[in-house]
Amino acid sequence: MSTLSQLSTFLSKRRFAIAAFLMPFGIRAIPEIIAGPYPIGWDTIAFYVPSTLDWAAGKDGLLFMIGEAPLLYMISVPVYLISRVDPVWIFKVLGPVLYGCMILALFRFLRLGLSWSDQLAFTGSVLTSLYFVTLRISWDLFRNELGLIFVLLSLPFLTKPLDRRGSLILAGLVLLAVVSNQFTGVISLVLVGTRALTALRNNWKDFFDLGKTAVPGIALFGLMVYAEFASTGSSFPRQPPSATLGGLDSIVVLVWAYLPVAPLALLGMWKMRNRDLFAWTGLCVIASLVTSVPEWGLVSLSYRWVILLSVPTLVFAIQGAITLSRAASNHQRIFVVLGRNSLRLFGIALILLAGLYVLLPAQQAFPYYGVYPAFVPTSMTQNTVPLSDMSSLVQALDWAAVNMKPGMALIAGATVYGWARDYFPFQNRLIDFGYGTPAQGVQLATSAGFSSVMMIWWVYGQGWYGQTIIPGNLQPVHQDGTIEVYAST
Repeated sequence: MSTLSQLSTFLSKRRFAIAAFLMPFGIRAIPEIIAGPYPIGWDTIAFYVPSTLDWAAGKDGLLFMIGEAPLLYMISVPVYLISRVDPVWIFKVLGPVLYGCMILALFRFLRLGLSWSDQLAFTGSVLTSLYFVTLRISWDLFRNELGLIFVLLSLPFLTKPLDRRGSLILAGLVLLAVVSNQFTGVISLVLVGTRALTALRNNWKDFFDLGKTAVPGIALFGLMVYAEFASTGSSFPRQPPSATLGGLDSIVVLVWAYLPVAPLALLGMWKMRNRDLFAWTGLCVIASLVTSVPEWGLVSLSYRWVILLSVPTLVFAIQGAITLSRAASNHQRIFVVLGRNSLRLFGIALILLAGLYVLLPAQQAFPYYGVYPAFVPTSMTQNTVPLSDMSSLVQALDWAAVNMKPGMALIAGATVYGWARDYFPFQNRLIDFGYGTPAQGVQLATSAGFSSVMMIWWVYGQGWYGQTIIPGNLQPVHQDGTIEVYAST
């Protein structure tokens, strides 16, 4: 058999797996193409780009790097050091690749873990990739996404007895899920722990075998928690102050995020008794509610657990659609037609909703996506600023660099800081005030010995994130579109 014939046979046998990668890759690439040379995703420009530059320059200590869940940067930093490509472009390529890999891992789980056919597993994985909460993960939660790849790859190993090879692979996947992200590390360890406790009732050997696979991950997780606390004073990854839930809000956001698929998901849960998906679902629901208690100081973590519920919820919803289509029988013709085509209709609805999320600009977003913009962006075509303002922001940074006077600093909050790290040439005159106020930025600049400051924001009276009023001592000196450069008087 010729090499070409062998390749054709190989591709034909794996056409569904290949398509399960390429379809979500293409979906995630669309907003990147629309954005042109600019990034999409809040964390992309606010955290990943600056951290890649800092790690490459050796500015961060070892404990800080360990606490930050370093696997993503173990990819981006070497690529940057070898290629010297702008980190923005590294993450523009990495975003679609990670999404394709995550959905491919989901396809593998549906195929091997749930024994779905190739065609059904492909359909289920692609439909999951179209839901707006899953797309929100792909928007900028790259570390969560990376961890979910390993969680999904590990699930089929939990459904069968482990030999030595299987134990080593499972231990490695758990370890990788932990080092990718603390949230996915918890999911992975809970899934293994749940399986181990279930095995305890029947087989002590299986209990110990599963327990041993979790030991390296538990040890690494403990080290990461210690490193995060020692370097930042926080026991878990820091979140934006705006991304907080509390009490009733957690329940409302949980319902809002999954209300469109809830009926089918509940039907699927009743039909498909998969203990791993139930454990994953239970963990995320309980964790989102527990962390929302204000007195415990973990409210900023709650929405992440809500978002990480997306994969099992959509799998249950797809199972519900399948169950409904198979149950259609002796009813009125219209109900029979709708029932038998429920999976197709569900797919069409997800495609339409995904199109609205991927293609519409932030200012014209589908109203349902604008209910909780602090947790889920209104559109995929934005980062810390909408697509329409990206070019103006870069132009404003260029103007500020040319017109900066001696003794002047550029103060930047989380919205602008990442942009300044990548596009502003005078890094030694850049002051980061994070999620604080412009007044705090001025104080930091004064403490650092600067006599005056510039700040870039939207024009007075406009702006995002509730910051529309600029302090009186900062006056507009240049405008590009809706972006203004302010300078101290």
